Amino acid sequence: MKIIVIAIGGAVGAVLRYLVSLLVISQMGDSWPYGTLAVNLIGFLWQLFETITYADNMRLLIFTGGLGAFTTFSTFGCNRSLPPSKISISVKRQVLAMEELSCLAAVGQ
Repeated sequence: MKIIVIAIGGAVGAVLRYLVSLLVISQMGDSWPYGTLAVNLIGFLWQLFETITYADNMRLLIFTGGLGAFTTFSTFGCNRSLPPSKISISVKRQVLAMEELSCLAAVGQ
């Protein structure tokens, strides 16, 4: 049952991530990965200000599945594999450094 709950949350999180990224790119352009920054900031702020206690399955649905698909690691792999012509090397290095620092900060909590 837990796997199904995580899968449902992941499906919703992935679709929301895609839609938020499209919205941000339509407003800001794609010269810098603003969509990645937006979803990671939303996920970070959600977890930072989260004070509600959830039942186990709801926590798995929202955080493990939903925010897991909505935020960092799938994006990290996507950004790492972008061709240099799509994004400049210096911008790519900046984004990767920010993502790596974010991961280290999250692990340190």
